[in-house]
Amino acid sequence: WIKGLEGVVTSIDPDYVLCHGVSNFNALRMAKLKSKLSFRLVVDCHMLWSEVNTGILANLFYRFYNYNLIFEKSEKIVGVADECVEFLKNKIKAPVNKLEMIPLGADTDLFKKNEITGCRFRELHNIQQSKVLITYTGKFTRLKGPHNIVDAALLLKPEELEKTAFLFVGNAEESYEGFFSAKLSNLASKCQVIRLSPVKNHELVDIYSASDIAVWPRQGSMSMLEASSCEVPIICCDFLTERYKNNNGLPIEEDNIMNLKEALDTLISQPQYRVNMGKKGRELIESEMSWTIIAKRFLK
Repeated sequence: WIKGLEGVVTSIDPDYVLCHGVSNFNALRMAKLKSKLSFRLVVDCHMLWSEVNTGILANLFYRFYNYNLIFEKSEKIVGVADECVEFLKNKIKAPVNKLEMIPLGADTDLFKKNEITGCRFRELHNIQQSKVLITYTGKFTRLKGPHNIVDAALLLKPEELEKTAFLFVGNAEESYEGFFSAKLSNLASKCQVIRLSPVKNHELVDIYSASDIAVWPRQGSMSMLEASSCEVPIICCDFLTERYKNNNGLPIEEDNIMNLKEALDTLISQPQYRVNMGKKGRELIESEMSWTIIAKRFLK
């Protein structure tokens, strides 16, 4: 809740208001304010089915929250993924004629493959150039599920594990730290494992440039797009259809460890396939998911 929001927006008297989150109370407040001002309203939605709360209070919220006022007052309701649009249509009954999918994106000028800094990163962390580097970046939580990567890796054949190194970049929730550390220790007894604290955005370019595969086993992440922009083939959940639609990654069923193991197996064993996938990832980001293109779509 932003105190004094209506007064500040009235003093600005904007031409456009973009509200982040259709279920955010500030979107409802702006829908009401639009009756007094002449701005055009756009509301976005980042909600995925896997994150929808199904408890009693949540169901009451979805039933009684005044979505209809937001729908009535909005020029467009934007889902940032195909599944977000499905949520808008099927869960909260947004009008189809006002729906549009405009994906999240990446900075294609910043996130582009750099062979030199990628090699330097490997040297710095004693990762042999011949190793297949499998990377996860982001939060370490049960909901994000980086432990699924470990569980799937432990199903790989010993000769495959010998060829790999695993890199995890991020911070763990306190309640998750012990559980995740124990999992990593088990994997580290069988292959090389590197764990790093969160890094700045420009440092991620070096990490992705050093990586052969990037994996996000649960939910969604902006990092998928940045990795794709750096020509890294991705493994991600199958409901994120817009993220791998150019044959630039392998979709997996969330929490299906065998499915994840098979995807790892495929990419580890086929180096040229990885290279081709990586190039298709860059093509996808440049053609549809650069921030420049996304900005033009919002303006249009």
